[in-house]
Amino acid sequence: MSMQSSETFDENLTPRHPPGLPAATPLPRNPYLRENLRSSVVKEIDSADLHLHAVLKEADTTRLRLRSLYTQLNALAPVSLLPVELLARVFHFIRDGTHANLVFWFPFWATVTHVCRHWREVALGDSSLWSALRDFPSSSQRWLAEMLIRSKEAPLHIDMHFPRAGFLRSLVCHSFRIRTLIMDCLEISAMDDGLQHLLVSEAHQLEELHLATLMCASPPIVVLDALPFSMDGPFKIFSGQTPKLRRVYLHDFHIPWTYFPRTCSLTHLSVISTSSGAGEVATLGSLDELIDVLASSPNLKRLTLDRCLAPVSSQTALANVMIDLPHLIELNAMGPSSSVLRLFQSFRAPSLWRLSLTFVATNHAEVVSQSKNAPIILSHFYRMGSAVFVTLGLDINRGDDLSSTKFTVAGYSSCGPPPLSSLPKYNTVIELEFKNETGADHEGSHEIIIREACAAFRMSELENLFVSCPKMRDPPLWTRQVLERCINVVELHADGLGTEPLLLLMKPQGLPSSASRTRPHENRELEGREQDFEGPQRAPDGSESRNAGGAATASSEPALLFPNLTYLLLDDLDFQHPHNGERIYNLVFKIVKRRKQCGARLRNLHVTRCNVSSYEADSLEPLVRNFRWDQDEDSEHETDR
Repeated sequence: MSMQSSETFDENLTPRHPPGLPAATPLPRNPYLRENLRSSVVKEIDSADLHLHAVLKEADTTRLRLRSLYTQLNALAPVSLLPVELLARVFHFIRDGTHANLVFWFPFWATVTHVCRHWREVALGDSSLWSALRDFPSSSQRWLAEMLIRSKEAPLHIDMHFPRAGFLRSLVCHSFRIRTLIMDCLEISAMDDGLQHLLVSEAHQLEELHLATLMCASPPIVVLDALPFSMDGPFKIFSGQTPKLRRVYLHDFHIPWTYFPRTCSLTHLSVISTSSGAGEVATLGSLDELIDVLASSPNLKRLTLDRCLAPVSSQTALANVMIDLPHLIELNAMGPSSSVLRLFQSFRAPSLWRLSLTFVATNHAEVVSQSKNAPIILSHFYRMGSAVFVTLGLDINRGDDLSSTKFTVAGYSSCGPPPLSSLPKYNTVIELEFKNETGADHEGSHEIIIREACAAFRMSELENLFVSCPKMRDPPLWTRQVLERCINVVELHADGLGTEPLLLLMKPQGLPSSASRTRPHENRELEGREQDFEGPQRAPDGSESRNAGGAATASSEPALLFPNLTYLLLDDLDFQHPHNGERIYNLVFKIVKRRKQCGARLRNLHVTRCNVSSYEADSLEPLVRNFRWDQDEDSEHETDR
């Protein structure tokens, strides 16, 4: 194949123009002229490049100039005139008031560094702004590491949910500056290589420790089982170097008592174990080991121990140690009856004004001994001489596998703390709950507990009485001799079918008792029959007056219970239920009417969740000053007819 000539090749390169347009000047055929043309084009291109670079440089200069002008313009804005300290404080408010956005890998409040140069310099210059690590998604490990760098040497406040072992390992080298450590929803995997190394590091700045496992974690995390290494000598969390530790909250995170650091700065201690079943407690150590921890915390103010007390048998030898906790104002404890009582008797706490104890009986012996606990607790407060309890609440529940009796008293003390927010009238509250988890129903156990507690309680100081008993009680909870001591009661709440015996004791004596069931349309007839009973009357000469039948009235009649009663609340009662052959409605009607006749008329009568007909409610309304009824006429109680 013959080679194509250069002339032919150049002709093929000649561009073809559309018709009607002038043709371009053809390239010269002389190689010398062609080279000159190529050189001139290259020079023009180089010149254009130089000019382009000059223009770009001028554009950059102009851009920098504009940026400088914008910076000066921003500096003249009112917000930029704020002092640096005040602007940094505003950034703190933004951080604390903004929740983490889980969509992004960084917290939303950090966008303040993207507004202007001045804001960024102020934000990055404040190391405390980056020291709060809270509520970040677990996937933002890089951002957490960046915040640790930006926080420099500032004390760390860590509040994390579902923390990973990698992040926990990164905290080990920063443990010396951790001030608050809150870890919620911890998993067992986090203990394998993360948290246990953090727990053995020194934490000189630590003030608050909050560790909680995942709610569905079973069994709970136990530090003793999670440590993969042996310790030389006694082990203490954070190597015992926590001189500023003030608050410790452990929720299903079990640290044995011997592992607790001994620090006199501790003011709040809360250990809660919800994963333990009925009759089970967390294995944290003996009661003596716990008392040793409390003895080293003289500034303790609030103590909560829920199902973490080891059981104490009668054969167990305990050290007879009495510790002083002069600042303790609140104690909440739940566990075996013997352990809770032994804990309460092991220290002197003159400032204790908020007490909540739950005694759990797991055998018959503990059920029998529960009745002695309430008098011991009450005598402790009465010995101080300044407490006056004016409110008594009883809540009795009986189930197939669990029964409980809750005894609550509230009052005030001249040397006590300010009134509680939940009970503004009182500054002293005692809650004693007795639980029977033996699975067997011990007849009379509730009655014995209440009888012993009422014997130790100063009933004459009582002003408010609240009784809740959903189920029928046999034998009744009260005796007339006990209620006759309640001469200053002004408010009475009766809730549940089990309070019907209480109303029966309030029934005025001397009224004819109807053995048959009275229907609503017979109320007027009953009202007419009771008109003859006018209460205690005396003649002008002082002799005893007699009614139409000639029978004596006032002298032989027992005293009226609750003579100063002004408010009566009846809740969840079956007014159509016959009690001792008489309907509850008729019993209430006689009580209210008798009090009106004796000059002790009720000011307020409230009837809620009781199946009362409109006719019956209309009959009660004239007997009191203020009558309230929720107009519930439907019976919610199943009564054997």
